[in-house]
Amino acid sequence: MLMRILEGWLEKSSFSLFGKKWDNLFFHLEGDKLCYYHSELDFEHLGYIDLRKFVEIKDVDDNITELEIFTTDKKYVVRAKSKRDKTRWKKGIQVCYIYYGCMLK
Repeated sequence: MLMRILEGWLEKSSFSLFGKKWDNLFFHLEGDKLCYYHSELDFEHLGYIDLRKFVEIKDVDDNITELEIFTTDKKYVVRAKSKRDKTRWKKGIQVCYIYYGCMLK
């Protein structure tokens, strides 16, 4: 089993018939995947972001806590609880990608 590098709560944007909504989900960075769950007690993830397909992560706006995560096939938007938390997630994902990106080459 891989060690969880980073974990915590983020909001993930999704779209419904009524427009954009935010789902409060528990995320953890494990290996080359950023997995998300309804609860930190869940064993099965709702989905994951495959960091082997990672292209870029960037701030949506410096004044807010949103990040855009781009992969080769999708854009994800997540929102942290604070600007400090946003920075922690951004750096963690970048470090994970650098480590696993080198491992995959």
